[in-house]
Amino acid sequence: MKRNPQPGHSLRLQPGDILASSPRNTRTELSIVPPVCLQRPHTGVWNIAVKELGYLEDWIRTTAIPILITGSRQSTPIPPQLDITTGHSDLRRALLSAGAMPAAERGALSIQATQARRDLPGILSMPPVSADRETIKAWVLSLDDATVVGTVVRIALVNPDPRALLHYLGELCAEAHAYQSQVWDESAEQTGSA
Repeated sequence: MKRNPQPGHSLRLQPGDILASSPRNTRTELSIVPPVCLQRPHTGVWNIAVKELGYLEDWIRTTAIPILITGSRQSTPIPPQLDITTGHSDLRRALLSAGAMPAAERGALSIQATQARRDLPGILSMPPVSADRETIKAWVLSLDDATVVGTVVRIALVNPDPRALLHYLGELCAEAHAYQSQVWDESAEQTGSA
């Protein structure tokens, strides 16, 4: 197997293929993420499908639809998160409230956030921080995708400085405990009013 293969390297797996090997009782990290690729017919070049679909989405949104509607590409492009499958009673409001992140970027962010939500409880429950894993899990689930990914990115940035890392991990634990206290207070209020 090649290290960091590129799309189209034709590394097809067969039954019995060895993916990795290491000495006994040794942990070997291995990530298997099969790329879904499209081969461009005119060049024969293989490209990652999500990127190709992102290019297509961008062209349709910024070129094809504006030309079909206005006859020119000089109009403001349609925002990526505008739902064009339904009619809008107030198109101006729909355009203003539509998000600006294309689907390919939202998908990549969602994948990163899923991994970050898996990793953060383990990171924060390790010594010397040793936070309660269930508290951290509940807090992490309450965070939006961009926030949870940003948190893991910041951990990676401060990681070389042990003092800064411990300080930041302590801040995160304090946020998690504040979230837990807020949830308990809200639960007590609902129980008391029922």
